[in-house]
Amino acid sequence: MVITNKKNSQVKYITLALQTNKKINFADNFIIINNEGKIKVLSSRCTHLGCKINESKQDNLLCPCHGSSFNLDGSPIKGPAIKPLEEKDFTIDKANNTITIIV
Repeated sequence: MVITNKKNSQVKYITLALQTNKKINFADNFIIINNEGKIKVLSSRCTHLGCKINESKQDNLLCPCHGSSFNLDGSPIKGPAIKPLEEKDFTIDKANNTITIIV
């Protein structure tokens, strides 16, 4: 669920509710990984042809279109994708339990 959508110059920010009880959270166009309290945000777009990754199995992120799979750090495990998923910068607001992603 998108809470805010702000545009500041050329930089766009998207704020989402942070779900700390899930290891892998597919939200909007992002994959939020919470690996033992260490948060990482990846683009959900496969680097092969841009299909939206929206599934995981045994800690692997799976592309539904052509079968590429990625580790939780975004690196490809199985092709056809050969490039890692794009990592996004973010900030966390613990008081409001939100994450703001810089797009």
